Amino acid sequence: MSVKSLRKPFEQFVRFNLVGLVNTGIDFLIFTLLLSLGFFALGAQSISYVAGTVNSYFMNKHLTFKHDEGQRRSGFDLAQFTKFIVINLVVLGCSLPILHLLIQQVGLHPIWAKVIITCFTVCINFFASRRWVFKSEKHEHVKEM
Repeated sequence: MSVKSLRKPFEQFVRFNLVGLVNTGIDFLIFTLLLSLGFFALGAQSISYVAGTVNSYFMNKHLTFKHDEGQRRSGFDLAQFTKFIVINLVVLGCSLPILHLLIQQVGLHPIWAKVIITCFTVCINFFASRRWVFKSEKHEHVKEM
């Protein structure tokens, strides 16, 4: 694998993480607000994660995984959005028991437990988004040849 072939994935990963900072900010803001309002951590996590996910889809579609101008898709893509939601539901489903374990068994504060969970979910989301959700048709065509 050449350095040139790694450039686009690296640039996408950087953009994904910049978008992720915004999403994480939204997620943590809502999570913290809900905790302060008396929500349990798992309920707060579910609501805040959904808010960050919706923002994530639109920002990643238009900033991180945008297609070349000749292939740019306009409008809403239901199949793509469905894949994005499936990935995020799986990640949420995996993160909730780990969050519970870190809080109840390990004794971490909910915010610190969420920080740990977020580190893992970022990597899973990037690779799944790049390889399945926002996969370029051009990349598919070249791969088939």
